[in-house]
Amino acid sequence: MKRKKGFLYIMGVGMAMSALLASCADDESFSTSRGDVLSFSVDTLKMDTTFSNVPTPTRSFWVYNRTGKALRCQSVRLENGNQKGYRVNVDGSYLGTEAGFQTQNVEIRKGDSIRVFVELTSAMQNSEEPQLVSDNLVFALESGVEQKVNLRAFSWDAMKLNSLEVKQDQLLESTLPVVVYGGIRVDEAATLTIAPGTQLYFHENAGLQVFGSLKIEGEKDREVVMRGDRLDHMFDYLPYDRTPGQWQGIRLMSSAHDCRISFADIHSAYDAVMIEAGDATKQKLLIENATIHNSQGYGVRIDSAKVQIYNSQITNCLKHPLYVEGGDVEVNGCTIAQFYPFDGRRESAIGFASPLPRFEVRNSLVTG
Repeated sequence: MKRKKGFLYIMGVGMAMSALLASCADDESFSTSRGDVLSFSVDTLKMDTTFSNVPTPTRSFWVYNRTGKALRCQSVRLENGNQKGYRVNVDGSYLGTEAGFQTQNVEIRKGDSIRVFVELTSAMQNSEEPQLVSDNLVFALESGVEQKVNLRAFSWDAMKLNSLEVKQDQLLESTLPVVVYGGIRVDEAATLTIAPGTQLYFHENAGLQVFGSLKIEGEKDREVVMRGDRLDHMFDYLPYDRTPGQWQGIRLMSSAHDCRISFADIHSAYDAVMIEAGDATKQKLLIENATIHNSQGYGVRIDSAKVQIYNSQITNCLKHPLYVEGGDVEVNGCTIAQFYPFDGRRESAIGFASPLPRFEVRNSLVTG
């Protein structure tokens, strides 16, 4: 009985304290003074450049109540409804179609804050240049004051490829960026030719596998660009485009033959160009006037194949920018440099394994 009474007594105190706290919260008054307003961590939420019809990463900002009283928003709404493609979550409430792209009665107690999450999937802009996509998130207070946070991004129309399999000779040419999901596979009997000025943006796990032949036919001032598809920043000072390992790179399989990479900019891959063993007496790959830069693995790795590399730059990889294991390899007029900044365990500029039937490096700068 004593234990039971003690238990009831403690329960009674706890309930009383809960009731007291609830009473204090309920008694807190909400200001309707036009002088009491919200503060925001940003005035403009910038989403970086994005491809049309491709969802952006989620961005967020904070809303603070730094006044001496609680504030209530009669509504928080997108000024243009959903005409621009923005998606917003305000303190757990999604501004969707059923709610008319708004939420109501959002309370922010004095000294408290809420977080707002924003994403964008913009429509096609019918332009070859990135176009501004802007909207305002409107916070309407009970006092009648309306405060706005501008949502801002540039949308870039793009051509999308999903798991492309090249079964016959094909020309890939586009004045718009080409966003690649799932990768590109070139079958043994086919040749893929990539036209001058074409820009390919590969998604995280996408790459280019060649069982047949590949012709990258860039020209001076109209290089073929191959890179990752992230257009935003890892940090304010570091775009994802400058970080390695953004896509899977190019792999020439054992059956690949008579490939050429000319006037190309290939960067920020995992392994940029991997060349599997084949018939080392037959031409496998010619690289000329190309830049291969910033790989998380190898720049160019050659396994018992016949390869020529002329007037090109191969730089900054965690592993060797150029690695040769057997075959017939000629390098002439190139820069091969190792200043990979992301890991102190980086390997030397050139690596090789014997036996090497023929490996010549002439008229070239090698450092690191």
